[in-house]
Amino acid sequence: MARIFSERVLGADLVARYGGEEFLFCFVGSDATAGEQRCEDLRLALEREDWTMLSSGLRVTMSVGLATSNGEFEASALLDRADTCLYQAKRLGRNQVVTGSTLRFGTR
Repeated sequence: MARIFSERVLGADLVARYGGEEFLFCFVGSDATAGEQRCEDLRLALEREDWTMLSSGLRVTMSVGLATSNGEFEASALLDRADTCLYQAKRLGRNQVVTGSTLRFGTR
């Protein structure tokens, strides 16, 4: 996963482990459309990777909750929005990108 992430994260961007199985990506200067595309590229790269060398039949997928900001939100509010989207992606069947544009905030 580290190799796949590092190949697709640009110089000014940030990737960090954020909890047990969660990762945080900050795509600096990306708008919502570009951020969604970059998350989808990461998701597909993980899904398409041959993981069987680690364990027979192993399949890795990625659920993504995407929140964007032009500086109008505090970091904690932005993380909360991303978390809400992530749990919506999981409820919808996993292995997909859910953005703020596909989710009404404030409802879970």
